[in-house]
Amino acid sequence: MLCNLGAFDIFFKIFDLLDTIEDPDEMSKPDENTKELVKKCMTVMYWYCWGDNNNQSHAFEKLDFFLEKLDEGIDTHLVLQALFWENEENMKLCPRGEIEKVIKKICMEGKYPHYLILLKSITNVGEKNIVENQF
Repeated sequence: MLCNLGAFDIFFKIFDLLDTIEDPDEMSKPDENTKELVKKCMTVMYWYCWGDNNNQSHAFEKLDFFLEKLDEGIDTHLVLQALFWENEENMKLCPRGEIEKVIKKICMEGKYPHYLILLKSITNVGEKNIVENQF
């Protein structure tokens, strides 16, 4: 139903508000509110994608956005998890380059859960292993 209402486009209009934050290190009250709004929208997008192959595939087209924003504290890791939930096709389509970027972040920054979620999410569907993503 949300898809019919144009939810995906609305999500990204809200995500674009991140560009209005002037200084992420010293945020004003409006900047904090903007970030909180984006974070809540990310939670709605998580549920929008969870278990719905059409919505997952639509959001998968923006995979690079979600990976780029991992360090911004807006819960993009939740959407990453939802993009791959029980979706073997998306798991197989996950670009090796993106996997390598996440691995590099883990090596350089640390084993934070928001980095590990991609690797956790693309290795198996139920009892079936996605071998291509495990080596």
